[in-house]
Amino acid sequence: MIRIITSRRLAEMESERNRLRQQASTAEDQAQQALDREIATQLRLAGERAQLEKQCSGADFARELAETANTKLRAEVEELVEEVRQGEAGPRCVYVLTRFGEPRSGHTSQEAAKAEAVRLGAPAGAWGAVSPEKPLADAAWAISHVCIRTQKPGGAP
Repeated sequence: MIRIITSRRLAEMESERNRLRQQASTAEDQAQQALDREIATQLRLAGERAQLEKQCSGADFARELAETANTKLRAEVEELVEEVRQGEAGPRCVYVLTRFGEPRSGHTSQEAAKAEAVRLGAPAGAWGAVSPEKPLADAAWAISHVCIRTQKPGGAP
C-alpha cells in the first residue's frame, strides 16, 4: 500500500524525530553523568575501605601489643603475689656481706655472698668462722646469717 505524506505530516514527523533525538541525547548525558558518579563513588569507597583496612590492621597490632603487655604484667603480678605470700609465711633468711662491720650487700646464699666479696677484692680462699665475741668491725670481710621477719599491719609479727 502506498501512502502519501503531506508536507505538514513530514514536518510533524521531522519535529518528532528531533524531539526524540533530543530526549535520547539528554538520556545519554544523564546516563553518562550517573556512570561518572558511580565510578567516583566506587573509587571513594575503595579508598575508604583501604584506609579502614589499614586502621584495622593498626588496631589489631595495637591490640596484640596490649595483650602481650597484659600477659607480662599478669606474670609479674603473680610473682609479686607469691613473694608476698612467702614473706608473710615466715621469716626470710639472707646472708649479709660486711666489710669492717659495714654492710655491703645481702644474698640468698652464702656462696653468692662469697662470690660478691671476691668480686670486690676479698681473697678467695681465706674464709673461716668469725668468733661471736670478736666484733664485726675487726674483720675485713664477714658474712652473717640473718633472718628477717616481716611485720603484719598492726605491729604483730
